[in-house]
Amino acid sequence: FQRAFLASLVRERDITGAWGEARALRGTTSRATSAMLRALADAVVPLSLQSRFRSGRNTRRPPSWLSRSALGASFPGPLAARFQQHTSVQELSATMLSGGHLQRLLHWEDRNSMAHSVESRVPFLDFRLAEFVLGLPDRYKLRQGVSKAVLRTGMAGIVPDSVLQRRDKIGFATAEEVWAQGTSAQAFKQQLADAVDAARPVLNSQAVGALESMQAGQTPYDASIWRIISFGRWLRLFNVRIDK
Repeated sequence: FQRAFLASLVRERDITGAWGEARALRGTTSRATSAMLRALADAVVPLSLQSRFRSGRNTRRPPSWLSRSALGASFPGPLAARFQQHTSVQELSATMLSGGHLQRLLHWEDRNSMAHSVESRVPFLDFRLAEFVLGLPDRYKLRQGVSKAVLRTGMAGIVPDSVLQRRDKIGFATAEEVWAQGTSAQAFKQQLADAVDAARPVLNSQAVGALESMQAGQTPYDASIWRIISFGRWLRLFNVRIDK
């Protein structure tokens, strides 16, 4: 949303405002300059040209433990372009509402958190509130580097300031990195191997080698490992077999 907000300010020719927001969001001149350059590209360079440039310099490849042909999928996925360029917060919000993160949050996070008695934050669901907020100007939502500006203002005097003004909030996180590299490292490795066996030929044993490299401190931890284990457990739990 920050990138889309800066792009909207650039399109409005409010360069001074955009620079001030970039500084407030990024903290340093170098990071603010980088954010401004991306916002400028989003505001004036067509997505087709941006995609062509990215494809020429993009070094991302599918991981070695994943068989794209067996999965029958493209890389990156067909939905990736939907989130590459937005010129306003409102536009990005509409994209998420019509075919992105919102459906996933409501389908998985809401039901899973309730099933396991986890207090989790999901989007406001009252359609009148959603319609009202979607129509608000971008500056009501991001202002001077502060996200959810109108919500924070509206909750003043209701929510404690220590909570209301926090800038270091993160999404719900599990401790899989600790499990993978700590006392449960061997069990984690076995769970991963079992998942690979259940998911062949889509996955292969190079995933186990990737985990061993992480456990040895040679590469940083990658959350894909946890997703592989979850996928393998799902396959076994529901007796799903992959056509080989």
